Amino acid sequence: MQAGRVKGIFESGGTELGRVRIEMVKKLAKELVGTRHDMFSTDYEANKKSVDQLADTKSKRVRNRVAGYVTRLQVIEKQKLSGDLGETPLPTEEEN
Repeated sequence: MQAGRVKGIFESGGTELGRVRIEMVKKLAKELVGTRHDMFSTDYEANKKSVDQLADTKSKRVRNRVAGYVTRLQVIEKQKLSGDLGETPLPTEEEN
């Protein structure tokens, strides 16, 4: 470590912490999945196109974050249905 430099939380390897998503991204993603579930899959690129068509996102960055969260929701749902979810507990609504 360099002299005078403090090791931050982002330099600890990153495996312990998850990504923090803003509430707007979560709300929009859940709303889109709830209303147009048939348009989304576990494919990020396809979800990105669907989000672009359905939502009026102000920037590519927001669109990509929403598409990423939609993809994650779809992967979790697919794992639930197949029984492959394992021991990882899902966050409750209070933790979001």
